[in-house]
Amino acid sequence: MREIVSPDIYENRYQFMSGKSVWYYIALINQGLTTNEVNPDGIINVKIKYNINGDLINQILGFYESVGWENIDITLTGNVDSLYGSTTFTFNPPTKVIHDVKRLVRREL
Repeated sequence: MREIVSPDIYENRYQFMSGKSVWYYIALINQGLTTNEVNPDGIINVKIKYNINGDLINQILGFYESVGWENIDITLTGNVDSLYGSTTFTFNPPTKVIHDVKRLVRREL
């Protein structure tokens, strides 16, 4: 017999996402950093289709800053009246890194 999704899906989805650790989100962000489009200025945007709470965001920022990211902007959508939202991380590369990579690209052209 095939399953029909009931309205309980909302609660099930909330419980699923609420039980995730910081490492779940880091895995999603790492995937985005390695596969998402890189803007001409080196910025990489990674969107998580869930509002991540502030404590987890602070942990995530700490991990990425510890490996050399200097400027990460965060945009949250949704509010207390909405069921869901998203969290977008905008990774701005350190100036020296983007300069070095641009030099490599020019050398290859």
